[in-house]
Amino acid sequence: MILHSSKMEDHLTSNFGGRVRTRACGILVNEKGILLVKHIGIGELNLLWAPPGGEVKFGESISECLIREFQEETGLKIKIESFVTINEFIQAPFHAIELFFLVKELEGNLIKGSDPELKNDEQIIDDVRFVTFKELEIMPNEVKHELLKKVKSMDDLLSIKTSMIKFQ
Repeated sequence: MILHSSKMEDHLTSNFGGRVRTRACGILVNEKGILLVKHIGIGELNLLWAPPGGEVKFGESISECLIREFQEETGLKIKIESFVTINEFIQAPFHAIELFFLVKELEGNLIKGSDPELKNDEQIIDDVRFVTFKELEIMPNEVKHELLKKVKSMDDLLSIKTSMIKFQ
């Protein structure tokens, strides 16, 4: 079941809005492309492609969070290789500090996972797959995570070593 747009907004706001969230996100790239999760009900077009990741729980380390989130959303077990960048997202009622890491796949079968915080009929994960850099390049910016908007190759991705936070 897909929630109606206004009901989806209310649902997302009550679960994820009104507070600053710290998120750990993983960038997994192989010969097939970059692993992305397609979320529905998010973004300008109610659609957002983003690297797997999620909120750090109280008492959980960032690495524990990223490993858990990857398993929940993709079915894959990973190893964290290196820190890439930080992104700050502010769009009322949402505010998130996102930490991005390069990760390596260890084992598992790629699946469309779920968000344990959400009920079965409220899930926002619509697809999980490797997207080629060519596909990413022609995807409208409105459906891509901010991190991905200028990425056209693995080199572009690896060159994002500086903070994406916009200082005023």
